Amino acid sequence: MTIAIPKDLLDEIHTELSNYMDDLQDMHPDYSGRAMYGKKCIGWSHDETSERFVLSMLMAVMEVSKENPNSDSPLLQMARQSDWWELLNTIAYAKSDSLGRSTITYFPDLVLEES
Repeated sequence: MTIAIPKDLLDEIHTELSNYMDDLQDMHPDYSGRAMYGKKCIGWSHDETSERFVLSMLMAVMEVSKENPNSDSPLLQMARQSDWWELLNTIAYAKSDSLGRSTITYFPDLVLEES
């Protein structure tokens, strides 16, 4: 299931992620990873392990969902409704690619909402 995230919520998630990760670098709203065949998704470059990044992402989504109780974003609704299985599956499906000195972790099912 592809989940579209509005730019403002994506910026909030990025800001919250930076609270959990000192080495968070850039957000890539149009990343195309391995075996995606040109499909675009959201990713972040960083210098952390995949496990730490995924845990930080889970915490960031949970915090942003608390700060936006009226948002109809499916990702935030999963966090608010305690739909842990779906939320964990969405976040744990992250993929990683090497960028040389850093890593990009990307989420094939998360896309930037078109305006």
